[in-house]
Amino acid sequence: MLVYEKRVKAPFKIDIAENLIEKIKGANQHDMEADLPDCFRLYPQLFSQVQAGLNMQYDADKNEHYALVNQANYNKFVPVRSMVDVLWDNHKYLSEK
Repeated sequence: MLVYEKRVKAPFKIDIAENLIEKIKGANQHDMEADLPDCFRLYPQLFSQVQAGLNMQYDADKNEHYALVNQANYNKFVPVRSMVDVLWDNHKYLSEK
C-alpha cells in the first residue's frame, strides 16, 4: 500500500508599497477595489491581513514591506483583464520573432 505525503510549500512573498499599506489601513476594501493590484484579487484574505498588520514584515536592508501568504489560499479565478494583458504580451513577443 502506498502512502503519499502532501508537501508543505513555502509561503509566497508579496511586496507591498508603503503608501499602499497606509491607504489600506484607513479604508474599506470595496472602496479601494479599483486601485488595488492584482495580487489582492488572487489572494482575497490579503487585504484584511494587511489591514490588521498580520504576517506583515519589513526588510531594512532592501527597505521593503512584504506579506507572506500560503500558496494554497489563492483564488482560482483569474481576472479577465489580467488574461488579456498576458495574451497581448505573448502576441507581441511572438510577433517580434
